[in-house]
Amino acid sequence: MNSTDINGRAIAAKMLTALAQEVTELRDAGWSPKLVSVQVGENPAADLYVRNQKRKAEGATVTAAHRLRAQYENPFQSHL
Repeated sequence: MNSTDINGRAIAAKMLTALAQEVTELRDAGWSPKLVSVQVGENPAADLYVRNQKRKAEGATVTAAHRLRAQYENPFQSHL
């Protein structure tokens, strides 16, 4: 059985560089790419995930925004 070593960090860095290039091309064409994360409720794991999203987006020169909703109300739930 053959095995192949995969360098995930190198692949991720390459992808981030390619994304930054695409963002530059979009900006040159008049677009402004933005990542908006919507988080419902407070959860430490979700907080970490959103922070990492923002950090990676900014690394690719994408504007990042975070919206936190304190709670979610299901519009289909009966209010009986």
